[in-house]
Amino acid sequence: MDRLVKKSVGSVAYEITYREHFVIPMGLSEHMPHSDSSYVTVGLESGGARASTGYVFQRIQRWADEAEQQIRKGSSVSGHKRDSWMIRKMDQLFLRVLENHPERAPEIFTKLFSMNDTGTVIRFMSDEPTVKDIMRIICVLPPGIFIKELVKGIFR
Repeated sequence: MDRLVKKSVGSVAYEITYREHFVIPMGLSEHMPHSDSSYVTVGLESGGARASTGYVFQRIQRWADEAEQQIRKGSSVSGHKRDSWMIRKMDQLFLRVLENHPERAPEIFTKLFSMNDTGTVIRFMSDEPTVKDIMRIICVLPPGIFIKELVKGIFR
């Protein structure tokens, strides 16, 4: 962060007076429907966040648009759609790598978010990756630990 600030302000003197941090909600969880069927569980509780990234913005916007259409049609509103098989498997692998190799997380996220094509990352995080996007993501991540965890997962 200091490097980015210095690059931005150049030789101008500055003082950092406050640092902030956050925790991204990540993980796989099964949606538990509310006991009252007139309630619709949305957001983080019902799969609103991408399991491997915690990314929610476009997913929840997409859900809100769909909910509006359901209301306009007089239909009951449903919760978030379940992620595709491919997305779930990629998330499971990614989370296993992070769980078993937490010391590599900074490297993995830095490589992922340092890609020149931000559209690839945004589509990937928003559940709309093309095959080309998936291949680009795979190529930028460290292959050794991902292959190791993939093989371990096959033999579980």
